[in-house]
Parts: sequence; structure tokens; C-alpha cells
Amino acid sequence: MKKIAWITADYFIDCDIDLIPRLNDYFDIRWCVVLPQKNSRYSEKELLEHKSRYIAKFFTIKYRFRDVKMIPFYISLIRYIIKCKPDLIYFNLQGYPYLAFLLSILLKKSQVILAVHQAEVHSGMKYKYLTKKYFDFLYGHFLNFHLFSKSQTDLFLKKWSGKNVFQIPLGLKDYGVSNAKPDQKKVVFLNFGNIIKSKNISLLIKAACNVYEYGYRNFSVKIYGSCKEWNSYSDLITYPGIFDVKIDLIPNEDIASLFCSSHYLVLPYSDVSQSGPLKIAFNYNIPVIASNLKEFQNEILNERTGFIFNNGELKDLERIMIYVIENHGTIYSVLKKNQRDDVRSRYSFQKIEKDYVRMFEDVVKLNKL
Repeated sequence: MKKIAWITADYFIDCDIDLIPRLNDYFDIRWCVVLPQKNSRYSEKELLEHKSRYIAKFFTIKYRFRDVKMIPFYISLIRYIIKCKPDLIYFNLQGYPYLAFLLSILLKKSQVILAVHQAEVHSGMKYKYLTKKYFDFLYGHFLNFHLFSKSQTDLFLKKWSGKNVFQIPLGLKDYGVSNAKPDQKKVVFLNFGNIIKSKNISLLIKAACNVYEYGYRNFSVKIYGSCKEWNSYSDLITYPGIFDVKIDLIPNEDIASLFCSSHYLVLPYSDVSQSGPLKIAFNYNIPVIASNLKEFQNEILNERTGFIFNNGELKDLERIMIYVIENHGTIYSVLKKNQRDDVRSRYSFQKIEKDYVRMFEDVVKLNKL
């Protein structure tokens, strides 16, 4: 049985937490979990309660990612990996701006598989020039890459053809069972996640206020997530009675009920690589309304499993919201059935599990490990 050192940052734990127990039947996995000292999406206690038998070691970050003190932190992580004597090393950790250079010095690149969530720098990223240089080194030096969508794979291969690239979709994100149900007297729209400029939440707020002005009353909009500049968005809310807003890091135990008490997830993003909220919605069978970015067009069947509107076009989002409000009683059950069937065929744990096994086996063969 091949041994894999698997490193996951807290911001990607929900990608791996349900997958690793399944892959343990095929590989000896040493799961290393990297958590920030403050504002972690998961706590050690929470992970140990549910996944203690699968976690080899926790690594706690005490500094900002750009702090030079991160260099000895990463060296200690790499030393632990080397001590494990793995056949393969899977990184679901970006490590900007130091990790890539340390890996290139201290590890065999043939052993390393890098999870790539962004094939190129997108508009929502900070320090775009430096991040591009980091990506160029990371993607240029290493050999084996896991990408999560066709759109990101196509972008990656345009510049980095000749690499060993494996496309496996982001799995469903499961936060447990909830008996919550949406208010049946109105249509409940939800936006969830960290609020940054590229997620274009202002478009949803403006659309909702306009729809209200057109005379529609039987709907509401929930906006739940953390935001550093919420004042710039709150000023746009002219009808607070139709909004349910919670600006904070949402506890994991609240996420299932949040989705189950909503009818539709709305993602008005202007740029995207992967969307975690999309896979939460798929898990809880919540139809999605999203902008026509390639990533969303690859995952949402327009007018069958959800709705696609023209990116950045306020009137088009209004049109879909009005259509949904007016026709909710006849279209909703059909959308849910179609989505359920599509998700089952594309994102089942069994299928994704097999894809990961195949990826690891192929890397072993390709690199003669």
C-alpha cells in the first residue's frame, strides 16, 4: 500500500474532510492539517471529534502568510513530511509566497501533487503581480497537478502543456443533516460565503431592491458571510425589510440549516475559479442562479437545474428573479429533480473516489515511484 502525505489548509478542509476516510481503504494517508491560530474555519476540537483517526498532525500558523517567520514554519512542515517517508505528497495548500520555493529545494518534484484552485490570477486576488510570479514558478517547476474544473484545466494547459494534469471536480460539501425548511409563503434567495468585490453582491442587492419596487412582495434575500467592507454594500439596501443579513464567519454547524431554509442560491460573481457554496447547494438540492461565467455554465444546466444570467447585467438578474417568483410553484420541484439527477451522475462520492485513486496510481506510474 502506497503512503501519501496529504496536507490541507483550513480554507480547503471542506474539500478533503469526507474524501480522506474513503481513500484510506486504498492508501496509507498521513493527513496534516494546517490551521491559523485565529479565525480558523475548523477547530482542532471539531476535527478530532469527527475525524481523529485520520489526522496525523496539526500545524498551527501564528503569523500572517507574508511574514518571513512562515519560512521556518514551512520548513518544520516539510521536515515532518520527509520523516513520514511518503511515496506521494498531495498539497491542498497554496503557501504563498514562500512554500513553493522551499518545496523545490527540499522535496522531489516527481512525488509532489499540487491541488490548483486558480490556474491564473483573477480579479479578486490581492498582490496580483507577485501572485502571478509565484504561480509561474509553482506551475513551471512542478510536474503533477490536480485541477477541479474544465474551465480551469483549459486555462492551465494553455500555458503549461506537457504537465501531468488531472481534472477531478470539487466534491459535494456536506455540513450534516437539517430539518429546516424555507418559508413557503415567499421565495427565499440566499447568498453565502466570504464577500469580496469579485463576488459582486451589490448586483444582487440592487436587483432585489428593484424587484421590490416593481411591486413584488413575496420574496426575501439572505446574505450570510464575512465582509471587511460591509458599509459599502449596506448603503445599497433601500428596503431592509426584504433582507436577512448576517455579516460574520458562519459556524459550520449552522450551514446546513441556512441552505435548507432557502429556495435558491444566487451567485452573481464577476470572476470565479471554483465555488464552494455551489457544491453546498448541490449537496442540499438547492437550485442555483448564477452569472454566465464558464465555471458556472459547466456546472449548471440553464433552465433545467438552475438559471444562468448575463454577467454583470442587472436587468437580466431582475428578469430571472421575477420569473422565479412568478413561477415558483410550477418550476421548483422540476428544478430540484433535474438537479438531483445531474448531481448524482457527476458528483457522487463513489465516482470522485475512483478518480482520486486513478490519479494517485497514474502519478506513481508516470514518475516510476
